[in-house]
Amino acid sequence: IFSTWEDNAVPIINSVLFAKALAEENIPAEVHIFQKGAHGVALADHRTYIVPANLAPDSVQWLSLSVNWLWNLFGKVC
Repeated sequence: IFSTWEDNAVPIINSVLFAKALAEENIPAEVHIFQKGAHGVALADHRTYIVPANLAPDSVQWLSLSVNWLWNLFGKVC
């Protein structure tokens, strides 16, 4: 689950409650909440740059963190 404090469309509590619900059902999850990044930040780098708020250098990590989590959960398949 990836969220940012600057997202004015989806409150952080939604991510926290979603993670809580997953935990209650013993469903594995990982949560990353970054300071910077507007709603729709996507990859947070030049590849998805539309507006300045979508450049969020710290939030760029969400993609590699997600891939690592999936590899740890399922193993590398290729």
